[in-house]
Amino acid sequence: MPKKPNAVVLGALLDACPISKNVEIGDRVIHRLLELELEKSENYVSSSKLYADSKRWEESARTRGLMRERGATKTPSCN
Repeated sequence: MPKKPNAVVLGALLDACPISKNVEIGDRVIHRLLELELEKSENYVSSSKLYADSKRWEESARTRGLMRERGATKTPSCN
């Protein structure tokens, strides 16, 4: 990309990673995205789900722990 991607672009890329089953790119995106938006719970949830879908349970649990540690709270869904 000619410019550095912002949080919106990185979030879209992260959401596409489970579909393409590309954990390596997802891992790189997660680290960059969490640098940009520490408090946004959606980033932690998406990254935890990506790791869980790939059977990387330790990384999934670590991501949820980071979410709690950094004070990001998830709003419960209606479904």
